[in-house]
Amino acid sequence: MPSPVDANPFSGINEDHATLWKVLVHDDIEAFIDCDWERHAADILPSAFFGIDANGARKPEAWSPAFNSLDQYRENWLGFARKSAARADRATLRQAHFAASSLRKIEINGDFAMCLKHFDGEVRYADGAVEQLDWETAYMCRKLADRWYIAAFVGFLPAN
Repeated sequence: MPSPVDANPFSGINEDHATLWKVLVHDDIEAFIDCDWERHAADILPSAFFGIDANGARKPEAWSPAFNSLDQYRENWLGFARKSAARADRATLRQAHFAASSLRKIEINGDFAMCLKHFDGEVRYADGAVEQLDWETAYMCRKLADRWYIAAFVGFLPAN
């Protein structure tokens, strides 16, 4: 049974929204805290994938093409996940990431969706350090054979 922090807010209300929340919030967090790249990659459409780093800026001229392939993204994602896992126990990471994460916007046009994931919280590590989770990621998703996939994203947008 899900705890309140990981309860799907769209369950029983809108099937596509519930599925997108599961992919972008639940499955993303669970894979991240377990350093499970294969689980995360299963939700990504490799043939269309790219990632842009907004570098904390609203204006696109400050953005950079961070990931031109899934392999390049994998190395970055695994590095970040392993670094976090080495500094805090699973329960701490899980609680912090679920508490900080929400989907603020989901717009669907046929088999295309744009979702805005908001991060607002912090992780308190075992060594006393605190990492602020304060940004947004815009995801572009595609639905193929009745399944939603991440096709691309713009990460580290400034939080509103």
